[in-house]
Amino acid sequence: MKEFYIIENKPNEGYILTKHNDLSNFVSESEGLIVYEDHGLYGYKDACGTVVISPTYEDAKNFKNGLAFTKFKNKWGAINRLDQPLVAHEHDDINWWYNDILQVTSGTLNGLVRIQDERILEPKYYSISRPSNGLDWAEIYTQDLQKGVVNSKGKIIAESKYIWTVLLQDLAICVHRETSADLYDTHGSIVEKFDTFSIGSYFARQDIGVCKVYFLWKDGAEIAIAIMPSATKVVAREIPVNTVDYLDFLENLPLEDHLPSFEKYKQ
Repeated sequence: MKEFYIIENKPNEGYILTKHNDLSNFVSESEGLIVYEDHGLYGYKDACGTVVISPTYEDAKNFKNGLAFTKFKNKWGAINRLDQPLVAHEHDDINWWYNDILQVTSGTLNGLVRIQDERILEPKYYSISRPSNGLDWAEIYTQDLQKGVVNSKGKIIAESKYIWTVLLQDLAICVHRETSADLYDTHGSIVEKFDTFSIGSYFARQDIGVCKVYFLWKDGAEIAIAIMPSATKVVAREIPVNTVDYLDFLENLPLEDHLPSFEKYKQ
């Protein structure tokens, strides 16, 4: 029986050499090719032990979605199964970001590229979050902690010039240092500007569960936005600036699937 030796990265153990008689589990996890080491360099073999990609890389990861991350001359890039470069080896790190987009790192700064080395965002961001919770966008921020918004295709929706962002299903609230706020739609257009933004509080109702309320002011009118835990339901409503019965207001706050037009709230 043929025996195979695999270098595995075990939790709390680091890299160790293990012996196997069956490589089916490793092959299924790495799309038919497994990483192997020869004299300190890494390449890829198939399940029969045949060399498919010669060991020319200083480090190598398993194949996923037709590509693998490899390290060459101390820089990371990506190759396909024919050992052709998909992303140039010029990055300090590389990882999957969202769908077919990759996140690359140069020093401490991050950017986004698409397969075939198409640059989407230059590596100038300190952090790029991933879209999550059913949202189609995520937060980015620079080294000086200026925040912005990027969508799942890597398009900048709001430039990194804000101190705070609140991401909803169809709207993003971006707050300036002086607490004024811009309201963006998913196309990157500012649909409304507000004089003041403030964070409200959590409240619970038996029919809807726990929500969080944000308040926005413009021209003396106050707009309340209540967010469901899934961030899929919001409401806009004009209320008096000096609301006395705050709990009564929250108790009767109607929730709708989409934010109504702000035209009705303008004075």
